[in-house]
Amino acid sequence: MRVLLLLPLSALLLSAAEADEWPRYRGPNGTGLGDASAQLSAEIGKDKNVLWKVSISKGNSSPIAVKGRLFFTGWEADERLVFCHDAAKGTLLWRAAIKKDRAETAHPLNGAATPTLATDGRRVFTLFPEFGLVAYNLDGKEEWRLPLGPFAPIQGIATSPLYA
Repeated sequence: MRVLLLLPLSALLLSAAEADEWPRYRGPNGTGLGDASAQLSAEIGKDKNVLWKVSISKGNSSPIAVKGRLFFTGWEADERLVFCHDAAKGTLLWRAAIKKDRAETAHPLNGAATPTLATDGRRVFTLFPEFGLVAYNLDGKEEWRLPLGPFAPIQGIATSPLYA
């Protein structure tokens, strides 16, 4: 099953990338609010005011934006994935994969790639419940990994990393 990621919100994220970046779940300070000076369209639809769209794998993470790049996670079979796209054009810049090392329970509305990435402006950090933490530089090179778990919560893991 493929999901189509429509990025009318990329206008917001691109504005955020140019001013205050969107470095984690719910933005710069965790409130879900971006730069109030960003000019957003009043109407957004399937083919209205969309900068670009791309077909992606399954996953429920929110995108983050840093230095003109858009990052999100996904999963296919036993691979847990990180995607990096050019925020202005939608071009895939890189894709990284890591193999899960166990099975974790997930809520039916979530899945294996629900946590949102975080960034310090030089690296992106992701938490995959079926593996642990992984850090990539902005060019997609893995810098380190830290296996964690098992977690075994009743509803699964949706906790996103935070860089402070």
